[in-house]
Amino acid sequence: MGGALLAGWIKRGLGPIAIVEPKPSEALLKRAKAAKITVHASLADAPKHVRACVVAIKPQLLRTEAATLRGIAGSGALMVSIAAGTSIASLTKAWGRGARIVRAMPNTPGAIGRGISALYAPKTVSEAERALADSLLAALGETVWVGREALIDAATAVSGSGPAYVFHLVEAMAEAGRAEGLPRDVAEKLARATVIGGGPLAAGGRRPAAPRPPAGPHHTLPTTSAPNSAALEPARAPREHGSMAPRKTSKPTPSADPKARLAEAALGRLAKTGWHDLPLAAVAKAARVPLAEMRTLCGSKPALFGLILSHIAEQVTARYVPEPGTAHDRIFEVAMCWFDVLVPHRKAVASLHAGLKRDPLTLLAARDAIASTASWLLTLAEADTGPALPLRALGVAAAIGHAVPAWLDDGPDLTKTMASLDTDLRRGETVLDRMRPQDKD
Repeated sequence: MGGALLAGWIKRGLGPIAIVEPKPSEALLKRAKAAKITVHASLADAPKHVRACVVAIKPQLLRTEAATLRGIAGSGALMVSIAAGTSIASLTKAWGRGARIVRAMPNTPGAIGRGISALYAPKTVSEAERALADSLLAALGETVWVGREALIDAATAVSGSGPAYVFHLVEAMAEAGRAEGLPRDVAEKLARATVIGGGPLAAGGRRPAAPRPPAGPHHTLPTTSAPNSAALEPARAPREHGSMAPRKTSKPTPSADPKARLAEAALGRLAKTGWHDLPLAAVAKAARVPLAEMRTLCGSKPALFGLILSHIAEQVTARYVPEPGTAHDRIFEVAMCWFDVLVPHRKAVASLHAGLKRDPLTLLAARDAIASTASWLLTLAEADTGPALPLRALGVAAAIGHAVPAWLDDGPDLTKTMASLDTDLRRGETVLDRMRPQDKD
């Protein structure tokens, strides 16, 4: 997000700008050089007096790095934090009671200038400082202010996490098209174009034509409205017990891929019954796959577990968008994308996690599938693995597995998940660094 902010500031002519980045990417150095902006390797080299300091550090890193910014906060600079789940109270402990702090929650469309940021500032922040913070975040797109800090978490759930759900919607629409016989490329193009075209309509306050209430027994619907009426019916169904979940009116269209159907059926049964009550015959029946075919595709519970991992991996591949950064950053983002894909299957993951803790033999039998999935994660993240690939893959698998309990207990900002992942990934990298001299001998 820091790179997107910088691009927006340069485009708007804001400045002067100073950047502090110990490990700048080639893209950042190139952009900074073109705009005649200095990139400092440490705070010690940076200017001591600035109007504002935008803290674009991941929450798990800010916990340890926040104290290093105390001098800047004490100089009177406005501190703008875009770290999710990091309260003003915790930042005040690190920066001092006199620090003037604004919290902001941007979202990923800000990378192309089409995002929206929610901001909050306590009463100690002046109107002029609020205007300054607004102008800095406006580089990413629109801005809105909320009256309570707790609403920043609500904004995180809606706009911060929202793009992930839009991608999931596109995937679901494309999958439904494929199930109806459309070629993959056509179904994906239709789904993407529909969402892209619907965005400007929503921005203008327009929505697809909806059928009018029946005026009598001879009332008919316009043909253009009838498909919309059928498609929107589940969303219009009465809510149950005041929840936001729509009432189920029909079963979702099954995937054309038997492996995907088996994985989805297994996840669905896991959410209801648990790992120990997961007979292969029941999964095959729910997936509408002949039992003989299922035994060919995955003839055991460890093989079924591997099939689930592969199914999730395919969805992560379709969703992950690589961004510049270190190998650690890319692996971290791929792992977080993995958890994004798991969101609709939270109950199934909780059941699977509890079941596998009591069934270590399955984990042992599925070790090849686990290692293969972790290796794929490293490849997707374009991490330089070399001869240490097997060890690094095991470390990544362990880090993700260890983060599952934190994810199951986490809030919408995923602070616990990110902290767990970051800690374990760094611990694994430290171990590999110590082993590298031995590899060379």
